[in-house]
Amino acid sequence: MSSPPGPLFEDFIPYRLHRLSTLLNQQLAADLGALGINIARWRVLALSMLEDGRTVSALAEAAMIEQSALSRMVINMEREGLVRREPDLADQRRVRVWLESAGRALFHQLYPTLIRRNAACVAALRDGEVEQLKAMLDRMTERVAAAAKE
Repeated sequence: MSSPPGPLFEDFIPYRLHRLSTLLNQQLAADLGALGINIARWRVLALSMLEDGRTVSALAEAAMIEQSALSRMVINMEREGLVRREPDLADQRRVRVWLESAGRALFHQLYPTLIRRNAACVAALRDGEVEQLKAMLDRMTERVAAAAKE
């Protein structure tokens, strides 16, 4: 019997990235769950801290969450006082999401947990390798995104 053409499953980069991501997300979900929040909500808080007032569609794209699911989540987060939704002044069909003070406070409460998880993840790397890895991942992401547009 001959070997399969191309890389074996364990050598398949998307599988390895998915495996790492899954392990990290399982640990992160447990950490965040203990604090009463899930990963999707964390993403909304973190992305809003980076750029407050994004449209729901821009937030969904950046958070990698289906837009209708994100819309429902944002409505619930608004009820909880974490965010507020406002119509876009330039286009009333669009809604922008703004952090409220409770959302900012929750972000700051959760942030140290994320920093510890990230530090634990990259602790296996040597000096300079973190920056190299980020640069390689950026290049791979750009290449895959460009190929998706073809």
